[in-house]
Amino acid sequence: MALLREDLEDLTDDEDFLELVELEAFPRAPRNFQHLFNESQIRTRNPIERFFGVFKRRFPVLALGIRLNVHKVEAIVVACAVLHNIARQMGEAELAVNQEVEEAIENAIDINLDNPVNVNIGLNMNNLTRYNLIMQYFQGLL
Repeated sequence: MALLREDLEDLTDDEDFLELVELEAFPRAPRNFQHLFNESQIRTRNPIERFFGVFKRRFPVLALGIRLNVHKVEAIVVACAVLHNIARQMGEAELAVNQEVEEAIENAIDINLDNPVNVNIGLNMNNLTRYNLIMQYFQGLL
């Protein structure tokens, strides 16, 4: 288990890292810690998107979608991460852009990540948890 953790932690090298849970930015930032969170999210978005581009080129199945149950998908993603780390440790260069694969990815179903739909914006339990987590961390940075 420790080796798997080390392999997964290797994903953080060179600003590449995998974050499975994306926290949405606050719609308005009236408080300083909220503004700080929003700025932090903006700065980290580019490296995350760059990593996912590399990851999807190396493993196109991740870009095209996996139509299996959640547990199998989790295992496949972890296996891809481990193989990615092995390739990096062995010095394998990043894959060149394959136009055929890029076109297939572009033509895949668009899940519209740029315009997420906020179904429940009220201060429900999830939003309260998010608020408290962000406040505790970012308030200490002010």
